[in-house]
Amino acid sequence: MIDMILSIAIPLLFALAIYWIGGRISAKGSANPGKVKPYACGEDLPGVKSNLDITRFYVYLVYFMIFDILGVILSLAFTANPIYIALFIAPTIAALLFIAIRVEDVGG
Repeated sequence: MIDMILSIAIPLLFALAIYWIGGRISAKGSANPGKVKPYACGEDLPGVKSNLDITRFYVYLVYFMIFDILGVILSLAFTANPIYIALFIAPTIAALLFIAIRVEDVGG
């Protein structure tokens, strides 16, 4: 039990120490009125709203998660029976097809 606590506490203390030291020795900029301006040359920002479709980012996030998990599974499955590899890949392909169909239905 004490080993588990130490294995969590020691890296946490090292991380906190590095964060604290980095905050102490990092370069600090001086505050001036030009830095708080909303635009680089001192002009006001244009009143145009950006049309950002956040749902497309979620689609890319799901793609990333699928391929990330698939990569881990495949890297661990080289010594496994090929039927197990196929059983792991089949749901991934099904999920990719489902997402592709949903994106086409939404109009993305």
